[in-house]
Amino acid sequence: MSRWQTEFEQHPFQEKWRVLLEEVPSLSVDDQTVLTSVQELARVKKVVEYLREAIASIDVELVPKSVWDNFNGQCSPCLQEVANYKSNRNIAHLQNANQHLDNLLSYIKPYLILPESVIKVIGAAAQAYRAQMESSVATFHKQVAGAAKSIEENRVASNRSRAQSNQ
Repeated sequence: MSRWQTEFEQHPFQEKWRVLLEEVPSLSVDDQTVLTSVQELARVKKVVEYLREAIASIDVELVPKSVWDNFNGQCSPCLQEVANYKSNRNIAHLQNANQHLDNLLSYIKPYLILPESVIKVIGAAAQAYRAQMESSVATFHKQVAGAAKSIEENRVASNRSRAQSNQ
């Protein structure tokens, strides 16, 4: 194993990155009807998946240690924003996490040079985004169906009540 591989595997960012990879998939928004919130979360998931695949696809021997140092510097506050979001559900934390993810992207993207790797990375990121959007749409449809059922039940009850009071 080369020293670059060893530095990569033992770099302090690895633990923070592992936790971020564990935390992000379970995130959700409270109100699926707020499109901006749904989009913020979907982008967080998309970029994290993109970065996961990108890091797995690059040749770490071609990446200077300073890239991982910089990655670590943005990974920490990104993870903190995710933790803050989980704690208080304020969407601003996802917006901040997306800003940190933008920086993480800027560190990794220059090292994605093999076309097959880029295709795999983009495919995985698109899948993560699509899955989040489909989940949000499904939840929204359930909420709408529930509201429609409730409205119908109220209409029937109202008609019944009106009919009884007219007798």
